[in-house]
Parts: sequence; C-alpha cells; structure tokens
Amino acid sequence: MYHTDDLLHRVDRIYLGPPGKTAPVKIRYTAYGVGALVFVTTTVVLRGLLSIPWSSSSTLILFGITIFITGRLMRFITGDVTVRSVLTAAFNDLVAPRPPKTGAPVSVAPLPEHRMRHNTPTAGTSLPADLSDDPWSDAA
Repeated sequence: MYHTDDLLHRVDRIYLGPPGKTAPVKIRYTAYGVGALVFVTTTVVLRGLLSIPWSSSSTLILFGITIFITGRLMRFITGDVTVRSVLTAAFNDLVAPRPPKTGAPVSVAPLPEHRMRHNTPTAGTSLPADLSDDPWSDAA
C-alpha cells in the first residue's frame, strides 16, 4: 500500500484474494461490478439478439469479450472518476445536439473519354492539341 497525504486514497481498494493465496493480478472492486454488468449485457446481446447457441467455445468467447470490454472501461474509471460520471458523460455525448451537415452532396463522375487508358494513340498518330500539354493525361 502506498501512503499519500490524502486520506481517501490511503485505502487500497484492490482485492488480492484470500490470505496466503493472492490472485496473480490486481483487480479493483469496481471492476467486479462493471465486469458483471458487461457480462450480462454481452450475454443478452450475443445470446438473445444474435441467437448464438450455448456451447463451451461461445461461452469462452463471451468471457473474452467481457474481459476486453471491462479492461477498456476500467481505463476511464479511477478513484476520482466514478462509474456514474463515466456513464453520464457517455450518455451526454450520445444525446448532445449536433449542427446539421451543410453543403452540396458529393457526386463522382466518370473520367472524360480522352483521359481513359484505352484511348491512347497508336503509333504514328499524334495527340490532340488539348492533351499534349496536360500533365495528368495517361495518353502522354
């Protein structure tokens, strides 16, 4: 445990396992709750919405997805930033009003006939006057 001048951070909020048999990794208490919530959510999505059948491989994949998502979420959740504040910030970001997109729609037109590769001059013929000084022409 590390010692700071802040009494709130003097408590090490990490479960290391039973006495004498510590876990190989440090897991914060909040990670258990977030992981359980992510596990339930991914189970509902994968099993309910996508109709993935119960099997040992799909359950293993489910645990892997849960661990990955929980690890990514726990990067944002610290002693100073709570789960509630992260969820509130995510919700506010999703429902924030955005300015309407302006401008004309973009359309792509085909190349003019004189710029296509199949329209290169054969031996003995000359280029048209408008193509001779065109640096972007494939015919030059």
